[in-house]
Amino acid sequence: MEASQASFKEEIEAGQEFIKEKMKAGQESVKQEMRLGQEEMKREIACMIENKFEAMEGRINTAEDKVGEIQERVSAVEQQIEGGVSAVQQQIDKRVSAAVDKEVDTLRKCIATEGSNSEGLKFLPMPARPSLNLLIYDGKTSWQVYEIQFPIVSDANGWNYSLAKL
Repeated sequence: MEASQASFKEEIEAGQEFIKEKMKAGQESVKQEMRLGQEEMKREIACMIENKFEAMEGRINTAEDKVGEIQERVSAVEQQIEGGVSAVQQQIDKRVSAAVDKEVDTLRKCIATEGSNSEGLKFLPMPARPSLNLLIYDGKTSWQVYEIQFPIVSDANGWNYSLAKL
């Protein structure tokens, strides 16, 4: 019986050894499959990232192209505006020149018809700029409020201290 127990024990140990080897082999194959799966996932992720970058580059290139087109349009509009401004400036210069020439001719004719009669031509000097007048003190407002206008009117009329006292 001991021999049968020993043989049974050996069979059990052999079975356990076989199961261990099978489990190790299974674990190795699972590890190998996992490695292959991880490598495949890495390749897929890298491919997805590359596709995303390519898509972004495409979008960036499209946006850059649109910006270039807009810049070209802006340049064309600027050139048109500059041309229009130049044309308007030329028209203004022509009109001003014509008006000045007309006024000069009118003055020459006036001088020619008046001859040496200086009474016909009375030139009144025009002030260089409009002048402000002081308001009249009505007695209703306070003197401090009324007094504020003096330096303002003096500055506006370009008076110095000695002229302002008059």
